[in-house]
This record gives sequence, structure tokens and C-alpha cells, in this order.
Amino acid sequence: MDFIEGLPRVHGKSVILTVVDRFSKYTHFIALGHPYTATSVVRAFFNEIVRLHRLPASIVSDCNPVFTSAPWRDLFKMSGIKLRMSTAFHPQTDGQSEVTNRTIAMYLRCITGDRPRAWVDWLPWAEYCYYTAYHTALRATPFQVVYGREPPPLGTYRDGSARRRWTTCCAIVISSLARFAIGFFRRRRTPSASMTARTALWSSRWMIGSGFACYIVRRPPWCAVPMPSSGHATRGHFRSVSGSERWPTASSYRRAFASTSSMWGSSSPFMGLHQWSHRHYLPWSMVACCLYRPGSCILNCAGHAMKPLNEVIQSAEKAPPSRDFYGALEAAYKRNGMPALIAELKKASPSRGVLRENFNPVEIAQTYEKNGAACLSILTDEKYFQGSFENLEKVRTSGVKCPLLCKEFVIDKWQIYNARSKGADAVLLIAAVLPDLGIKCFLQICKDLGMTALIEVHDEREMERVLNINGVKLIGINNRSLETFVVDTSNTKMLLEKHGDSIREKGILVVGESGLFSPDDVAYVQKAGISAVLVGESLVKQEDPGRAIAGLFGKELLH
Repeated sequence: MDFIEGLPRVHGKSVILTVVDRFSKYTHFIALGHPYTATSVVRAFFNEIVRLHRLPASIVSDCNPVFTSAPWRDLFKMSGIKLRMSTAFHPQTDGQSEVTNRTIAMYLRCITGDRPRAWVDWLPWAEYCYYTAYHTALRATPFQVVYGREPPPLGTYRDGSARRRWTTCCAIVISSLARFAIGFFRRRRTPSASMTARTALWSSRWMIGSGFACYIVRRPPWCAVPMPSSGHATRGHFRSVSGSERWPTASSYRRAFASTSSMWGSSSPFMGLHQWSHRHYLPWSMVACCLYRPGSCILNCAGHAMKPLNEVIQSAEKAPPSRDFYGALEAAYKRNGMPALIAELKKASPSRGVLRENFNPVEIAQTYEKNGAACLSILTDEKYFQGSFENLEKVRTSGVKCPLLCKEFVIDKWQIYNARSKGADAVLLIAAVLPDLGIKCFLQICKDLGMTALIEVHDEREMERVLNINGVKLIGINNRSLETFVVDTSNTKMLLEKHGDSIREKGILVVGESGLFSPDDVAYVQKAGISAVLVGESLVKQEDPGRAIAGLFGKELLH
């Protein structure tokens, strides 16, 4: 037990009593007035702790006079509680409370931003975030350890005004989270080419219950607040930010997030049970840009507000039967003795701009199929890839028999149902964007809809995460870093050398992605152990994309 003092006085309260269970790490944060007395602390302790968890066997605290006063001595004597005091010579005795104090202070600073007097209102939310965050030491969340089950999901979208009000509430929370980035990265940094004051994206996440409604926030106008050189620890609890107009580089994001394991270690705040690695920092230059829709402070999950989830589910259930995406790749691999081809239809890309001016999706899809493509991948992102679901529907209704992959940055189940309703047979799930629980949830939805999920990984950690998830049938290894755009085909070889045995035991097909422009590139990744390749740019840029397939593989493919 410990106290956090010096907070803005709100409704007579300016102190937080922190109570942490040593075993489960479960916490309670109780707002108190100042000066607090032994009687007021005892009353709060019984009302908020004993009422829920019974009397503890022992209490660890510092030498605060409150715990040595008569009321507490009587309580210890009557209940048999042992008081274990830390000292100035060994403050580590109560180190757990000190770490918790720093973490909750960060949470509140993150949420309240420039409204520090709102800390009392947000204290219950901060407590919820803390005990539903995944702890690496526990390999679970404190809530799971105490109650033996997952936390109850938060509210989801509803038709009508309720949905809009909930969306507004989420937007407020996310905006507060984004403010945390401004206060956190206060060191002076020279902006890099990819992270200037104009282009920096301050991104946050908020995942809601089983729906995993995930929002990405770009840098709104208030993010133009300059950043001082001194850290937050030297500026009091909730000081306003002022100083240099410089912005942090991508490397400063890496260092800062990697060094705050107690805050972001395995789960970002407000993300419940999701096992999030400290390496999964934001912003990723490509992912953040592609997930964000300009003109709005939040991404409304590719059209949530336009069509309710229940209507999209009904449309998906009425869609024609899906085609076997996995089976088509497997059959093509056996038929040709070469990697099966997933030919991609995309007009543009974030890194290359427009790839093909006279873009006719139906014509390109038909020539792909005619020249041996086993499956087709269709980009549906409008801003950065200039794709659309209309292209997906056109190809599906054009008579093309190849299974179709809807290639979109999926962050919500709404998108999967929507893709199925438009005729998709498979969807792309990016491990760098989704937590393990999200991937499991989406895999189950795909299974129920008869769809295939292509799960994309880039590094060894993502591969390990995906291989530990049951039901994975198709893994794509992206040779392009989503952060730097650097392409390295040896990435495929490295991952398959380490995990090839596990992949073969599970019967998983591996798809090579990015950096494949010649027969030598295809032969290289085939030798590494892949069964299919996903190729877009090197085909769609050619005058006849279909005929370019033979040039890519060195021979014509059977179909």
C-alpha cells in the first residue's frame, strides 16, 4: 500500500491510495482527500478492499505515520495482520507499489492530457486498464488470476444513436491516449525524413470487447504542441507541454516504448487481454497511414456507421458459397511443381504511387486466370492503393473462377463479414497489427464463413506468435518491412530455416510476399520452402500482366 500525493484537488480529493496484491498484481486505486487521516484511510480500506477481498495476511508499506497510528495498530492486532515496513535503506521492499504508482500516473497523464482536473473521473478506467493488461511475469492478466476468467467485454456498437454515442466516447478516449505520446516523447529530436512535424502520425489503439473495434488516430491539430527537453518526472504530475517544435524520430519511438515495459510491456493501455509485445510500437509509417482515413479523427472500421454489423452479417450469410482458397494453392503447387501464384490487382501502392493508369480489374483478372494464376488478390483500400470493394464485386461477377483474397488491413470483424458479402473467399490478417486474441477471433469467424485466412508475418517473433495459434493453415512471409519499406528476400529463408519443421508438422502452406521480380527470385524462395507466391507490382506494371507471369516463372503455368 502506498500513496500518490500532489494531484490537482478535485471535489476535495488530491491523493490516490494504491493497493496492490503481491501475487496476482491486482490493484485498486482509491481517491482520498488531503490531509488524510488514519480513520479515513481505514474506512476507505474496508469499503473498497476488505469488502471485496477479505482481510489480507500482511501489508507492506513505507514508514507513513498513518500505518503506525492507533487505529491501524488496533486493526492489525485484532485481525492478525502483519505490517511489514520498508525503510530508506531498502526501499525495494515496497518496490511493487512504487512501480504501480509510476504506471498509474502515466495512465492518468495519458488520459487527461490538458485536462488534469479530470483525473478523478478517469481513475476507475485507469484501474480497469491496469488489471486487464497482460503481465509477462504472470503470463496472464491480474483479472484472470483473481477471477479465473477473462474480463467482461466492453460495450459494442448498436444501431442508431447508441452506436454514435459510443463511437464519440471512444474517440474521446483515443484522443486522450494520443495526447500521451506528446507528453511522453519530450526529448529534443531532429525530425527524420519519414517523421517530420507535418507527417508524424501519433497513433493509438482502442479495442472493444470481442468485436475488437480498433481505431487509429492521426496527429490532430492539438498535437502541434511543442515538446520540451526535460522529462515528465521533473515537471510535476500534470504540467502543460512547452518548448521546442521538434518531433521525435522513429528510433526514439523504439527506444521509448522498449524501455517502458511496465507501461506498455505486453499490452498497451485500454487493450484488455491482448498480448502485445513491447516491440509492437507505433507509429508504423505504412500501417498507420493505410489504416487512417483522412478527414476524421478516428477510423470508423471501413464503414461501420454506413451499414450496421447485423446487416453486414446477413449479407455475408446470403453470399454464394466460398471457393477453396487453400485447396487451389495446394493443387496448383502439385500440378506445376512450382510455387502457386496469387496474382494481385492493385492500381497503386504507398511506396511506388500509381502503378497502372489504365487499370481495368476485370480484364486483368481474366488474363491472370488465363495464364495460370491459382488465386487472385484484390486491394480494397481507396486512398493509398486506389482500390475498392466495387473492384472485388466486379471480378467476382465477371465469371472468373479463381478464389479471391480481399487484401485489406483488417482490424475489425465487420470488415471480414463485409468482404465475404462482396464475394471474397479469403482475407489477409497482419500479425503486426493484431494481437493473438484478435487473430484467434478472426480465424473463428473465417471458419464459420467458410473463408481462408492468410496470416502475414515479417519477423521471427511474429512467426512464433502465429505458430502458437491453433487453426492456422496459411502463412504469408512479407519480405518488406512495414516500417521502413526495405525489402529483403533472405527474410523468407531465415524464418523457414528456423521454423520450417514446425510449419511442415502443422501442414501449413507458406506464401512468399514482396521482392519477387524474376525467375531467380521465385527459385530462391521456393528453395527456402515456400509453396506459393503473392506477386502484384512486377505483373501489374507490365503492358500485358497475364503474359508477364511466364516471364516471372520462366515458363508457362498449367491451369
